[in-house]
Amino acid sequence: MLLSTSLSLFFLFWSALFLIDYFLRSWQVDRYLRLVEHYGLTISPFQLRFYWTRCDNRWHFGPFVAFQTWVATSKLSRLVAVWFTLGTLVALVFFFVMPLYLVWLLFTEVFNWYSIMQWLNSGWFSWLFSVRVNTDGFYENLEMGALPQDRISYVPFQNHVQTGIIPVIPGVNIPIHHLPMFVFVLIIAGVLHELGHALAALCANVRLNGFGFFLIAIYAGAFTELDTEELNRASLAQKLRIYCAGVWHNVVLAFIGVLVLWTLPYTLFPLFTTGAGVIVKEVDKSSGLYGGSGFIPGHLVLSVNGCKTRDASEWLKCLESLRLYGQNSGYIMEAAVVDPWRAQPEFVKQYGDEIQCCEGFSNQTFSSHICFNYYKEEVKTDEGVKIENKPPVTPVLKFRESLGLGRNISRIDRIDIQKRVERSLDLAPTKFDKEKATFACLSARTVTGKPMCVRGVSRLSPDLVCVTPSLFNGTQLLRFNVQSASDVVLFVGPVTEPLYLVTISELVPRFRWIPLWLPDLVELFGQYLVTFSLALGVLNAVPCYGLDGQFICYTVIDYFFASKPLQQRNRIAGLIVLAGSSIFLLNLIIGFVKLFLFYLR
Repeated sequence: MLLSTSLSLFFLFWSALFLIDYFLRSWQVDRYLRLVEHYGLTISPFQLRFYWTRCDNRWHFGPFVAFQTWVATSKLSRLVAVWFTLGTLVALVFFFVMPLYLVWLLFTEVFNWYSIMQWLNSGWFSWLFSVRVNTDGFYENLEMGALPQDRISYVPFQNHVQTGIIPVIPGVNIPIHHLPMFVFVLIIAGVLHELGHALAALCANVRLNGFGFFLIAIYAGAFTELDTEELNRASLAQKLRIYCAGVWHNVVLAFIGVLVLWTLPYTLFPLFTTGAGVIVKEVDKSSGLYGGSGFIPGHLVLSVNGCKTRDASEWLKCLESLRLYGQNSGYIMEAAVVDPWRAQPEFVKQYGDEIQCCEGFSNQTFSSHICFNYYKEEVKTDEGVKIENKPPVTPVLKFRESLGLGRNISRIDRIDIQKRVERSLDLAPTKFDKEKATFACLSARTVTGKPMCVRGVSRLSPDLVCVTPSLFNGTQLLRFNVQSASDVVLFVGPVTEPLYLVTISELVPRFRWIPLWLPDLVELFGQYLVTFSLALGVLNAVPCYGLDGQFICYTVIDYFFASKPLQQRNRIAGLIVLAGSSIFLLNLIIGFVKLFLFYLR
């Protein structure tokens, strides 16, 4: 979806919501007014809010009242106290660690920027318009290229641009179609955060005056209103449990997200199976594999050029092996079948790195036949035919299966396995000799259905030859065997296309009615749950104005400096909160700058 379309829908939604609320209130629609009063609904420009005040005879606060009664009478009340005490310890760890981490991030970026200014000999702000962060994580000049890395700290892009406090803007650094999931996870994380405060307060016999949640633009959250007088009368330990409960519940929710990711193959086992092949989910429109003769979503690929693709790692392993030495791969054909299609020398033409030899066969089409080459002088033995059914490959690399995430192949995974394959393969390519080679125009579909061989390696009997595609321009002939398809999928092009332009999954639906996007949806939910819930929790532990860390700071100072006068304790806590707020704000500004340097340049 285009950014302009997304913005139009955004303004249309909020405008319609505001106007509907305005007219229904103006017309005194009784049913709507009762709904507004019942749910505490408030609608203003770009803001939607629900708020419930305390009233024991309403169902809204029924669960809270029941929880408070259960804690007061149950034998498990000690377990509840231990739960919130453990949460206090975890939150205090983040309270002390997060400011130090933000200071380290701040120091690193300031050092980088100062080095850039010195190298470019520019002012404090002018360098921002001549520098960007590239996809590898390097700072580079828009006109002069990469900056000297010996003077600037280098961190890979995924760790550099995404490290620190980075504003999340749908359509900029997360896809716009993730917006519903983004809002949904924020609501869950926000509500659970505030529920932590509310339940901890009830355990401390602090009155809960109100509870609600809000939606501002596209950002959702929740809030809890406690009785101030009863909160002030609570002990320091009870206050810490109340203030730290939100952070603790967000950390627990993030851990639940990790469990969702780890157990995904097992939870989806009744609906999906593994080891049966890889299923095509999406093909980029710029790929030659896109269209009716290529892949369509739902194709189950069983093998490529005879190399079985039972899961995502085998798919990647086979394609990487073919990319590295596939130019020497061929197919075993009977010499008596190949000879009638042998091209005459005058019809063998070379166009750059591509050889064509089908012009002498008027009854054949270039779309089904391509030029193959072979040598008449094959290595012969008395052992008969010795066939390599598939090229040698490296062992299966279980780089994601240990986490339960071996379904989709990311660019980083490809780079990692590519390096391993390159180190493990030690095949000296056979040099192609055009003068000694014989060329034949053969059907690609027929030839690729034969057993495979390796030029100069496979040993054949006198009546067989190893024919290889005459492709020397970086392209290869690939044959994908697809289950339940009327025919195989043939592709002539670079191996990088199926590697990077075809999205596959090793989770194969057991039934046709199961959508292919279900595993991705569950995985995205788990990833967002970990990311945003953990961020909401640990950032709230920072001693900053408006965050839980502000109240945690005052309580901690009251505990450690109990002998000091109240005014002095408040002054110490105020200075700490001011410093924490400054560090937080500077990191936030740096986040916006990095967002500009990478995403908006």
